Amino acid sequence: MKKIIANLILFTAFCSVFGVDKEKLKENLSNSQHLTELMMDEEYVKKQKAIAEEKKAKKEIETELTDELLGIKYHAEDYHILKKNFLRVELSGPKGNFNIFAQNEDDESALFSVVDSFASTSFYVKIDRKIYRLNENNAVKREIRRLSSDNEAQISYIVDKTVRVTVDFTLIASRPDHDEDIVQIKVYLINLTDKKKSAGLLALLDTWCGEGVEPHFTTAANKKIRYETQFSAEDMETQRCINVSNKKNNFQILLNGNGITPVKSVTLANVDILKKMLWNGTFVSKRGFSNNRAYADSAVMIVWDDMTLNENELNHIDFYIAASNDEELPYGLQYIDGIEEPEKEIKKEAVKTAEKKPAENKIKEPKKEENNDKRTDVEFIVPSVKAYQLDPVYIQSLIDKIDSLQSSSDANPAEIQRLNAELDAILEKLRQH
Repeated sequence: MKKIIANLILFTAFCSVFGVDKEKLKENLSNSQHLTELMMDEEYVKKQKAIAEEKKAKKEIETELTDELLGIKYHAEDYHILKKNFLRVELSGPKGNFNIFAQNEDDESALFSVVDSFASTSFYVKIDRKIYRLNENNAVKREIRRLSSDNEAQISYIVDKTVRVTVDFTLIASRPDHDEDIVQIKVYLINLTDKKKSAGLLALLDTWCGEGVEPHFTTAANKKIRYETQFSAEDMETQRCINVSNKKNNFQILLNGNGITPVKSVTLANVDILKKMLWNGTFVSKRGFSNNRAYADSAVMIVWDDMTLNENELNHIDFYIAASNDEELPYGLQYIDGIEEPEKEIKKEAVKTAEKKPAENKIKEPKKEENNDKRTDVEFIVPSVKAYQLDPVYIQSLIDKIDSLQSSSDANPAEIQRLNAELDAILEKLRQH
């Protein structure tokens, strides 16, 4: 009884001090109690959830938009995250910025710079010789698109009402029964006018992962890059990809292979230098990645061949980014090589040259060990051998990698087996010619 009296005194004092109407407060408390009772009623909760789902579905239908040129339906968003397992693509408006992240045991790694909402990474388009930076120029209208598939999203840029650039990000798995570990990037260029347009595309990727780690970049041919470097289209047939790693996550920017649009050039340099360089700059061999503004601030600039777009014509440029969250390299190259495309005939002349060069360059055979193989009983399906794999530089880098893994106590046996299977297939191909 004393407790009830004390509570009544406190209640009266509270109402007096704060000028609260006691009757109204009692009514609100009663309503609150009624609401609590309702929330405990399972049928009521179930009904409210159904109403909320119905409203959500109705809103989805009302706000759905159609892109008739690409034949898709989508919803415009201010911000969108595309996430599957350890891989995440973040699309940020209103500038149309983007970044790719991969989780690891401790946290996650960003592939591109996270400063200023990823603004330093961007696509550039050149229309009839005029250059537009798609996430900065005021003449560009931008839109983040959420698609019905939870594996796909887009950023659309309309440039001066003449050309639309739509960047499509799709998350895919490199092999069956595996988490999504590859981002397929397809860049559509669409002429919106009734006049012929010349268009060029350039990607400036301000890499964040791996900065401060030596070497900054590596390639499929095991080239280690520590300073300003430029690769031609011909070079990329051997180098194939740009790798970055911070020892927790690894990323692979795939620029040569099946399903990939051939590049015109790939330049690795300080990001500020690349911003000034674009299509017309001068490459300086062996210039460092640092400047007076930042240490080791490296980036990758990819330029594709210009194209002519007729009235209302659409074209696209494709490349991939693969990721892994352990010491094993991403599985991007193996995935690309497994994509089915019409087989291109390998000239016998080129094959014979490649066969002779290993002897001339004294390619070493892998070291043999008694317990040779840190192999497992898992069988690997090796895709058909491509022309780039017959290059002596590539063969030697493959042998060196096998040697290195076999010497390591914590190497992945399945990875060693896969590389040995690839080497066997290459040698068999050479023997056939």
